[in-house]
Amino acid sequence: MSKKNKTEAVPTKKGDAFKTFLSVVFFILILASALALALCMSISNKSGDILGVYSGVLGDGLTDFLSGKLCFWISISAIVLWFGLWIFITKRVRSAIRGLGIGCTIAPLVVLLSELGTMLVVCTFKFNTALAPFADVLPSQFLNTSGKNCIFMLSGAIIASIGIFICKIKKLPKNSKDVLSKSETINAQMNSEAANPTAEAAPVAAYENAFAEIPAVQTSDRLTNIDIPVSNSPISDAVIENTDTDLSCVCHMCGEKNEPNVKFCGKCGAKLL
Repeated sequence: MSKKNKTEAVPTKKGDAFKTFLSVVFFILILASALALALCMSISNKSGDILGVYSGVLGDGLTDFLSGKLCFWISISAIVLWFGLWIFITKRVRSAIRGLGIGCTIAPLVVLLSELGTMLVVCTFKFNTALAPFADVLPSQFLNTSGKNCIFMLSGAIIASIGIFICKIKKLPKNSKDVLSKSETINAQMNSEAANPTAEAAPVAAYENAFAEIPAVQTSDRLTNIDIPVSNSPISDAVIENTDTDLSCVCHMCGEKNEPNVKFCGKCGAKLL
């Protein structure tokens, strides 16, 4: 099995699951607070007749609370409170920033889409709803109240992008430490090899000593029983010139050319082949 197929077991801490659960809870609380803030900014600038329709759906008390300044400041304070508790309890600053941005992006986007859908249903498709008598003023009401929610949504998107970017670069210091540790181990290996040159020289020495164990062959002792007459005279030029002639009469020792049918050389006395 190759090393690529092996998955390393990442040890999990005991409190990670509980911190993750708390992170989800704080995200839901921030999302709910941001939704209340978006509704407050949307309802507060609407006319009294349209607020009467909201009162029939949400109730007089909730409609009055959402359209007042008290809801605005309570929602902002709740967002700051849940964000601070998220960081203080879980110690996850990156996740808290990302969750804050995502919550503050989703909440106004939901309000804007719901109001746009309501306006299309009433004004374009002419559905008979409680807002049908206000079909002529709904576009202007939407334009007057959507600006603040658009700014709220864009601000949340910027915060979310910063949090996601921080979470992405979280592994960069860890990877740089790994690269440094690998370079340090390589340098340590090189220094150890330089400090102990005998480790590399040992195989070479063993290779050279292997030939020293082979006994030397004494050729002079083995050739003492062979008696070969050797002449010190150089080979005559006649042999080189008469290479095309019959070599049976030429002496193989001194190169002297003899008469045919002669068994011994007339110059050195060697037996002809």
